Amino acid sequence: MTDTQNADTGHVGTGNASPQNIVVIGASAGGIEPLLRLAAQLPADLAAAVCVVVHIPDNARGALPYLLERSGPLPARYAEHGDALVHGQWRHRGRPRPR
Repeated sequence: MTDTQNADTGHVGTGNASPQNIVVIGASAGGIEPLLRLAAQLPADLAAAVCVVVHIPDNARGALPYLLERSGPLPARYAEHGDALVHGQWRHRGRPRPR
């Protein structure tokens, strides 16, 4: 598959997939407060999926999706393998669950 870009919209897609807008954010544990401030400023009708990876201690997993939802209008949840990215929603990739 190759990446393609629509010259009219600027949307990027892969192969035959429909175009998607994706915001990707990486942060350390000190980035939680700025993330919450960002969440408060995003519009409810955001035309992009928001993916976030935060480096947090092993014992701190659990609250980020709740905090993001409480801070702004977009729903949030932990990303699971195979999840679709949906415009106007947060996906957080935390530490993989033990198997």
